[in-house]
Amino acid sequence: MSGGSISIESGSSMIKGGSLNLLAGDAVGERDAIGGSVVMQSGSSPDSHSGSVVLESNAGGMSGTLSLGTGMSTDGSSGSMAISTGSSSSGDSGSMVLSVGSASEDGEGGSLEMSAGTSYPAASSFGRNTLDRSGGAVNLSSGSSYAGPGGDISLSSGVGSVSGGSVNVIGGQGVGGEGGSILLSSGKSEVSMSGDVMISTPSGGISSGSISLETGSPSQLGTGIGGEISLSTGSGGPLSLSIESSSVSKGGDASMQAGSTIASNMDGGDVLIVSGSSLTGT
Repeated sequence: MSGGSISIESGSSMIKGGSLNLLAGDAVGERDAIGGSVVMQSGSSPDSHSGSVVLESNAGGMSGTLSLGTGMSTDGSSGSMAISTGSSSSGDSGSMVLSVGSASEDGEGGSLEMSAGTSYPAASSFGRNTLDRSGGAVNLSSGSSYAGPGGDISLSSGVGSVSGGSVNVIGGQGVGGEGGSILLSSGKSEVSMSGDVMISTPSGGISSGSISLETGSPSQLGTGIGGEISLSTGSGGPLSLSIESSSVSKGGDASMQAGSTIASNMDGGDVLIVSGSSLTGT
């Protein structure tokens, strides 16, 4: 047997349907007074599934927009928003899916954007150092496991009928200081090997893609030098640079070249190859 239902519905119209407003009461008077809350909660079930809560706009020539947001604050921090699934005491925890709808043949797929808040200096602080006011952070972290491997994070772009989508990871520009860094680091292990970091291009129908490692040059000539590239292994670890064999063409070339200079009275760069030293052997 089902419990009784409650339906609240606004009226229909040939021009515009009626609106349905659920508003909690305002708090007026005391400084620390709190406005009323709005709670929407499904029914519980001790032996089966609890009820669902569905928030969606209806279908139409153009479907309506669904907006979830907290109010602006005039004296302090604005409200937070938390979207989470429940924990489970006897099974898998619930999943969360954020997805954008597909487009028709003559449209483009919608975008999914995640951005943290921007921080602006106070009106009286322009021209002064305000480095303590950072922009908001975006953190993506997978779940931990105390009985198996931790969760993975996968970033992949879409398949294209002409060319695949790109994945761009770009550090922030520093207007009055250094630009932001990009760090790729594997996980450490207290009892075994640390994780690997692999940068590779897959095989292609004609040729595989290239990998380029390069640093920038100073934007103002004569004011500095380009950035450094350093390749080093941990204590005693080997360093191997090799070219795979070819079955259809000549073998690939290996080239190492120092930098040239057009500055007067300056030498070109050197190429130094030095073997390791030993305190007890040769």
